[in-house]
Amino acid sequence: MLRLASPVTILYGGTKLITLGGTYTVQPGTYKLVATLTDAGGSPLTSKTIYFYYSNDLVNWVLLGTSVTGTDGVATYTVSVSSNIYYKAEFKGDDYYDASSDTIYV
Repeated sequence: MLRLASPVTILYGGTKLITLGGTYTVQPGTYKLVATLTDAGGSPLTSKTIYFYYSNDLVNWVLLGTSVTGTDGVATYTVSVSSNIYYKAEFKGDDYYDASSDTIYV
């Protein structure tokens, strides 16, 4: 069993916005999406590719890019935000771990 530690975090200017559900209003600017990938026991998974997407409607997802988890299980992706939008971090799974994803709206 594998999970993306929820919630996905957005970092901006040294501050941290942790999404716990709902809608968050942010100022236009550059933000860092942070996803932490762990196994069922909570241990970080290293060298796993995380896919970052955005969507306006939760149906049509557009790939922003990918990032590989470090020894801490963390993968990041920097985005420019100009309006509220959905973001998704996804691990597609591999021979040993199941797929997992988490979605936020900012």
